[in-house]
Amino acid sequence: VEGEPGLYVCGLHFQHSTSSTMIHGAARDAGYVADKIGERMRAAAR
Repeated sequence: VEGEPGLYVCGLHFQHSTSSTMIHGAARDAGYVADKIGERMRAAAR
């Protein structure tokens, strides 16, 4: 969530794909969010 460091969400409408709001899209969205967290952590460590 922009403006709220450390707050992340999954399951938003069209977050990553059309299946984001469905249970079968949860793993894909969770992986997407985890990748973004990793990118931010690596950038902050530099």
